[in-house]
Amino acid sequence: MLFRSVIKQKEYTQREQAEVVFTNKPAIQQYHPKTYAGDAHLFRVKQQRTTLVRQKFSFWNYLVKGTITLHQIPGTHLTLLKEGNVETLAALMSDAMKP
Repeated sequence: MLFRSVIKQKEYTQREQAEVVFTNKPAIQQYHPKTYAGDAHLFRVKQQRTTLVRQKFSFWNYLVKGTITLHQIPGTHLTLLKEGNVETLAALMSDAMKP
């Protein structure tokens, strides 16, 4: 599989995760996305807090003016690219790109 050869699997500590969030915070605060007139596919992991899912979907509904198709992948944000989950993601993405 392409993903396995490109992505090295690593378990990140809470400190490493916090450093990523802290480092990216200024860019996130300065980014102002524009609306998109077309349709979109939203890929999300199944294991998320319900309130977080509602907030994210509401955000995408605000930005995407067309139809949003929701696809669910097993696992969590941190296990999305692990074996089993990444194959599901790849298959869903492949299907979504078909005309």
